Amino acid sequence: HILVLVESVASGHKRIKMRERLGDKIEEVQFDPY
Repeated sequence: HILVLVESVASGHKRIKMRERLGDKIEEVQFDPY
């Protein structure tokens, strides 16, 4: 049970990181003059 819990937390953290990167990319595109 502990292993599954840690795995779900790790995957959730990865998802948050991916979302942050995606947000950064979107911001870059918005601020990009081209």
